[in-house]
Amino acid sequence: MTDTQTKAEKERNFRQKGIKIPDADALPVPRRKRRKRPMTQAERDALQWGASEVEFDWTNDDWAETWLPWVRLATVFAGFDHDRLKEAMKGLADGGDAPNFLEGPARTKLHLDALY
Repeated sequence: MTDTQTKAEKERNFRQKGIKIPDADALPVPRRKRRKRPMTQAERDALQWGASEVEFDWTNDDWAETWLPWVRLATVFAGFDHDRLKEAMKGLADGGDAPNFLEGPARTKLHLDALY
């Protein structure tokens, strides 16, 4: 991608390569709140909680529709070498899509961590 490409051209290039960037704001996982300071070792040692009973109430289709595009996108980007990833991220940043792209995999990671 060159610096002279418009946002529409960049989006078209991503679509031609089969890469579709879904909207991260539609994901049902809230953003993680940051603490003001890191916990001390004594505070970490004192952490205790009981087991939680949780239900997985997603249908296969609902889960796949919500989360699978992000898993696929992360897989594609994980296969890039340094230069190709740098070029792809530059294109996303120039088009204003970088925050959305970075938020989606971050929320997907939180969701998959919760399933584990």
